[in-house]
Amino acid sequence: MNGVPGVAPALIWSYDTGGTNGIGRLTGMSDESGSTSFSFGRTIQMTYPYGTQVTTAYGADGRPNEIRVNGNLLLAISSINRLASPRAGCGVITRRMRAASIPTVDSKPIAWASDTRTLTYDAANCVINTADTNPVYNRTYDYDALNRLTSQSDNTSFLLWDRCQQQPYQHAIRQCQSSLYPDD
Repeated sequence: MNGVPGVAPALIWSYDTGGTNGIGRLTGMSDESGSTSFSFGRTIQMTYPYGTQVTTAYGADGRPNEIRVNGNLLLAISSINRLASPRAGCGVITRRMRAASIPTVDSKPIAWASDTRTLTYDAANCVINTADTNPVYNRTYDYDALNRLTSQSDNTSFLLWDRCQQQPYQHAIRQCQSSLYPDD
């Protein structure tokens, strides 16, 4: 199919109908705003009207593990689904270190233009703390036994999530309760 009849400008789709293993899967689309390439349903590359190309690479598990902009690495994800690239976003530099005092906790400093933020992970790879040189950005996170986020607190507020991962409660720090759920 080459587009939608009667719609201008044309939206053009391409499929893998020919060649090895071609069974008619969508491989791309383009219109005046740019083009997008797919591989077995995954977005591989997007080209924007101003020429920027964003390319996504996938690991053996099918999850994105690398994003490049115009061929330059923007970010990479490690095999345990953590940010692993030297640069993330607008030049943010990341470094990896192991907390020596607690072997199961991992800290990752992120250097911003004038601040450094450290993310601390527990043994289940959940972020449990963010510490920043600017204390306004310090956060603490709590999880239930299934590693679902249950609360987040900072200098001024305390957020709670219910069992369905909805965020219905916000309390001032002085109003925090000792437990999130009544005993079942």
